[in-house]
Amino acid sequence: MQLTRSSTIIAACEIARTVPVHAAVADLSRDLGKALTSDEEGAAVVLDEDLERSPKAYVIDVQADGVHIRAADELGFVYGLYAISRELLGIADLWFWMDQEIAARETLQIDPAFTLESRPSPIRLRGWFINDEVLFFGWAIDGDELGPWRMAFEALLRLGGNMVIPGTGQLDTSRYEEEADRRGLVVAQHHAEPLGAEMFSHAYPELRPSYDEHPDLFEKLWLEAIRARAGRRTMWSLGFRGQGDLPFWIDDPRYDTDEDRGALIGKILKLQYDLVQEHDPGAACAVNLYGETLELFRGGHLSLPDDVVKIWADNGYGRMVSRRQGSHNPRVPALPEGGERAGAHGIYYHASFYDLQAAYTLTMLPSPTEKVVSELESVIAHGMTDAWLINCSAVRPHTYTLDLIAALWREGAVDVAAHRGAFVRRHFGKDAAREVARLYGEYFATAVAYGAHWDEKAGEQLPNCVTRDLVTQFLREPEAPSSRVAWLMQHDSLAEQVRSFEEMCARAAADYATYRDAVDHVGAGLDTHPRRLLAQTLGLQSRILEHSYRGAAHAMRALAFAADGAHWDAFYEAGRARRAFLGGDTAMRGSEHGVWHGFYANDAQADLSHSAWLLESLMHTIRVVGDGPEYVDWQRVALYPPETRDIRLLMTVEKHLDNLALWEAMDAIQGE
Repeated sequence: MQLTRSSTIIAACEIARTVPVHAAVADLSRDLGKALTSDEEGAAVVLDEDLERSPKAYVIDVQADGVHIRAADELGFVYGLYAISRELLGIADLWFWMDQEIAARETLQIDPAFTLESRPSPIRLRGWFINDEVLFFGWAIDGDELGPWRMAFEALLRLGGNMVIPGTGQLDTSRYEEEADRRGLVVAQHHAEPLGAEMFSHAYPELRPSYDEHPDLFEKLWLEAIRARAGRRTMWSLGFRGQGDLPFWIDDPRYDTDEDRGALIGKILKLQYDLVQEHDPGAACAVNLYGETLELFRGGHLSLPDDVVKIWADNGYGRMVSRRQGSHNPRVPALPEGGERAGAHGIYYHASFYDLQAAYTLTMLPSPTEKVVSELESVIAHGMTDAWLINCSAVRPHTYTLDLIAALWREGAVDVAAHRGAFVRRHFGKDAAREVARLYGEYFATAVAYGAHWDEKAGEQLPNCVTRDLVTQFLREPEAPSSRVAWLMQHDSLAEQVRSFEEMCARAAADYATYRDAVDHVGAGLDTHPRRLLAQTLGLQSRILEHSYRGAAHAMRALAFAADGAHWDAFYEAGRARRAFLGGDTAMRGSEHGVWHGFYANDAQADLSHSAWLLESLMHTIRVVGDGPEYVDWQRVALYPPETRDIRLLMTVEKHLDNLALWEAMDAIQGE
């Protein structure tokens, strides 16, 4: 028996004719066309109903008339179809996101004894939060703006997921929700957007967002959201926060005690729960114990409805403790203990994070993989198995971490070395596996530690965001330290902050340069496809980090020189910082090819090009102070030979150079 590209997929039962199954059928048909070249008649793939199967389970075996998938529900068939693609055709779950080069053959001979039975997952609901998804904006796949979302949903299903938060509701996510519904995924909601409702300030921009003042308007928005999704696959998020990812009392400061804050949130949670159960009876509801909500709950100030899934969150860096808010970092444990274990529990965990401090959306979760696995295994041991939501942002930079977490939600435990070896063999080939696996390990070892805890490791936002904080402080109030970086370092003056951060970034830039060289060395010995893939994964991420830290170090030197009145040197160092940040942006844009053209165009979070713009602004200020008002002295030094630069029969014989042209002239005479 053989499969060919002409093999048909037969839906032999009603449940196999639904929209979610049809979408997976289309994907397998596409995969048959990618992996096989023969147009001969091939064995059919037959979808049979088997009501004795558990939900979402499947069995695949070979019978006289073809390869049969037996399942009792939609996702059972969906997972079975993708299992054929993976196990028989060799198409990886992350094939799109990891640029798999699919080696086609004429036909696929099927062993008559082949059988494959799914195993139950230890996690009931498991999915991704496509959050901070700015790289999806402006990027289209073959002109299809929904294409990135379709490929993300497919990858999630291939990995065994069944739930998604399809985007951040500040923007209209309705069409992404519709696509998630079409794929059979449970739709959940952002912890900052209860019930998926429109934000109050968006609906009523002229009104103060106070529940005490406008309870009817808040409740109207909640009820509209519930009615819009009632009867569809949904895990409703209950909650009450501010107009963004912040506590509600930022907008309503009258609530100035934990008791009052907890009482109001608890009252609203009960109201929201009752509304959901009235309009969508029996629907799952969840409460996110995130940030301030966790502190109120742990402090005994917040009561929850009995029948909800309590979603506990990591701190954004892989540790199950409360997240840092500004400089407030109590690290409240986020694992249920004792009597808290009653009821249903889940997690919101970050494979990508954005906090304008030290986080990572362009690069991988920097915390040690072994610690991440240990933390998630502890989550399972604490009974937090009802729902896992993983923040994945734009997927591609985080494929390794997402694959690792999916292995955990499928198996309940993972051997890090074995998983890493399998991951690199699958995507880079067996010949490259040993060296590439070593590089993945070294990536996490190279991460910058900004604190004493294992989870206090930094991504690309540290060199970009802290640099922007300190440069802005210098331009606004150079005599005072920046309060915005107090979470990172405690110093009494801006000069001390600048000195400390420069030392940190200079070491990091050197470490990442060494690591980048190691990646390039391994890549040079690989075949074309794995070499390009290595360059666009570890190679690109090391360059983003190296350029960012190098830019930060030069920026700090510019501030130090400027504070000392050495304006020429300050201007030059600011230009070097600008060039370094632009180098990171150039590396991202240069990595784009094929379907990835435009992927990094909307780097709106770390935004390396914005860091470069700020350094260009600093250059302007330094030049005004150090070279004005004539603006000819630096130009003469940069352009004229020593024997003529002090002769001033004419003040100048050239038009004034702009800042960038002047910097280029400086670099020509003193660049490295």
